[in-house]
Amino acid sequence: QAVERGVAERLEYMRAADGTVRVETLTDGRRIEVVRRALPQGGYINRYADVTERDRAEEALRLSEERYALAARASSEGLWDWDLTTDRVYYSRRWLAMLGLTPDQVEGRPEDWFQRIHPHDADALKAALDSYLAKGSEQFQTEFRVLHSDEQYIWVAVSGVAVWDREGTGEPIRLVGSMIDISERKRAEEKLIHDALYDSVTGLPNRALFLDRIEQMMTRRAEAGSGEGFAVLFLDLDRFKVINDSLGHEVGDELLIDVARRLEGSLERGDSLARLASDEFGILLTHVATEDDAVENAHWLKADLAAAFHLRGQEVFTSVCIGIALPSAGFRTAEDMLRAADIAMYRAKDRGPSSHVVFDPSMQTRAITQLQLESDLRRAAERDEILVLYQPIVSLSTGRVAGFETLARWNHPERGLVQPADFIPFAEDNGLIARIGEQALRKSCLSMRDWMKELGSDAPDGISINLSSRQLQDPDLVRDIEVMLAHIKLPGSRVKLEVTESMIMRNPEATARTLHQLKELGVSLSIDDFGTGYSSLSYLHRFPFDTLKIDRSFVAAMEEKPENAEIIRTIALLAHQLGKDVIAEGVESPAQLRRLMELGCEFAQGFLFSHPLSEEAAGDLLRRRKRWDLAALSRGEGHAAE
Repeated sequence: QAVERGVAERLEYMRAADGTVRVETLTDGRRIEVVRRALPQGGYINRYADVTERDRAEEALRLSEERYALAARASSEGLWDWDLTTDRVYYSRRWLAMLGLTPDQVEGRPEDWFQRIHPHDADALKAALDSYLAKGSEQFQTEFRVLHSDEQYIWVAVSGVAVWDREGTGEPIRLVGSMIDISERKRAEEKLIHDALYDSVTGLPNRALFLDRIEQMMTRRAEAGSGEGFAVLFLDLDRFKVINDSLGHEVGDELLIDVARRLEGSLERGDSLARLASDEFGILLTHVATEDDAVENAHWLKADLAAAFHLRGQEVFTSVCIGIALPSAGFRTAEDMLRAADIAMYRAKDRGPSSHVVFDPSMQTRAITQLQLESDLRRAAERDEILVLYQPIVSLSTGRVAGFETLARWNHPERGLVQPADFIPFAEDNGLIARIGEQALRKSCLSMRDWMKELGSDAPDGISINLSSRQLQDPDLVRDIEVMLAHIKLPGSRVKLEVTESMIMRNPEATARTLHQLKELGVSLSIDDFGTGYSSLSYLHRFPFDTLKIDRSFVAAMEEKPENAEIIRTIALLAHQLGKDVIAEGVESPAQLRRLMELGCEFAQGFLFSHPLSEEAAGDLLRRRKRWDLAALSRGEGHAAE
């Protein structure tokens, strides 16, 4: 009745032509719909319905659609809504912007999207989508490349869910989801992968990727039979450290890059080149049938690297030593094969620059022996097993002992006395040389101090001690020597430190500073093996040397090569003009002694006078006030010291 009274006038006003009217009104907070239908015989029928909940649902739907529209506009993700029944797709503004598109460039079809997917990704995307719809899992997720309007592909991640017709066919009727641009993440991932597998300087594959390629080749050979031929080459640049230290690391890197490019140009299609370490490269040759083929390739590679490299206006020359490993040796893993090539390369380096060696199993045994030797050497340094022997340096004017050169020997508990050539290179490589050198230096100086206390004026003028390249590069060397000399109370003037030419030239400027600082301590300095290094005679005035030591190779060949005597004469004249002494090493025959005396050498050492002596034997030699009769010795009538 209340409704009737409240809407009577409105119903009359809104009467339709067919006599039906519809109106809504509020009663007690509820929304009521009134429908009046006129009857043919006159009068009418009213139908009343409470439509409050329907209106609320419609309002909620409107608000939901409004929120969805606002969210789509505000979201950083590209939203899409695919109606599978009509095959129409809604793409949000952000989705369009992600691909550089405008609304008028799409027609709301799946093809607007799928035609832009990268050809290599399309099948994988379709398979992932089909799998999701077939299994009805919770969410669909995948990543693929899609074409941007600028004709570049971007990486996107897409996720979505399906809406299923639960009351009808049970088939999916809608797919709704989002898309985000993951190109930056993909680029970062690709960079991480690249950095993990490629060398940052040369851009070549690194050791890990190279091993993988060897492994693949070994697998192919196993599947195809022994007829599949290949070889692994391990290359090491000769003198790279000298070039790197003298010209700088930037030039060293440029040399590595140029070497890499030149090696790449020497390879055939299917071969692989990698940078394995500082100046080490690996090559996988896939077109070799025999050992001769591999060796021929090694010759070509060495020839290609023989030409000069032009770096910042300088001509730089380098060569390479090559180790070769072939599958016929029966390697089980790629690591084994590469290690074999590495072992062969070290054998090649033993032969000298620009050499190559093919691996054979006996080398593995030798390598294991060397590894054990290195392990023993580490314990030897800890247990103080390094002995110091003393070889007399004889004055060629008086025949007396002018000094001693100290020589390190390893008193191995099982092998006995190990010569320097058999352990010093290992000590240099693994850093133990610094500790061994420090021990030898201290023992030598203690011996000199004790002889001075015991013998007074009959003690030798000084003791000569070899420095290793590691010691010379140690920034604490000068301070450590100063502290040691003060601690054992030995004047610096009784110590002579010997360095080689090649050590000097690794870093001339830094070496000059260190040597001048050592001179300030009062020690004498000697350049060892003079004439065999890379320096120029013009460098001599830059370094504060007191003595030049003529290398034994010149002395040994004086009789067969008269020009060697002239070299010695020239060195002696040069040294004297610069105010330096000369010591000849390796004197073993009376004829050599006679010639050296004629050439004006002040001092000499070698087996003709004495083999290296223990500290006790050297002390006995001094106590006997030993003087050699040089005239008789040069005629072959004298005797060496016991």
